[in-house]
Amino acid sequence: MSLHNQGMNRVAATSILAIIATAQGLAGSKPTISIFLKESCPHTMKAMPAIRQLVHDLKGKATLNLYLDVNDKEMGDAKKKFGVKFSFLADPDATKMRAQGGKHSLDAIIQSRSGILTFDGFGPKFLAEVSRAAGVKLSSKVYPAKRISGCGL
Repeated sequence: MSLHNQGMNRVAATSILAIIATAQGLAGSKPTISIFLKESCPHTMKAMPAIRQLVHDLKGKATLNLYLDVNDKEMGDAKKKFGVKFSFLADPDATKMRAQGGKHSLDAIIQSRSGILTFDGFGPKFLAEVSRAAGVKLSSKVYPAKRISGCGL
């Protein structure tokens, strides 16, 4: 085998190993789930038991970003209002939420190795996709049987 062919085989082998490593990395990566929430929306309050359960069910299985339209100073009061210990991502003027396609409170996005899915509301279709993407069974009775959509952002 010529030196040229040996070099080409080494390049091909390195490329194949890089492709395999990339595929393994994607296959093992956790999905990112973003849910957009409006502090003054009654639908957000209604969905909070299900969101608390989702935080619990996805621990270690997915990255969960909960955006809330309050500033950092208002965050403590919002957490008390919703009765939660977990943190939200502050987005007081909802620019981050709208930039990601959010139009209403409870709109959501799932980013996983199979792509990006958007949902207009929080409900069974969204939860089924979260379950599939994160590889967990979501069967709590607090999850809504019908889609809940919230107030405009």
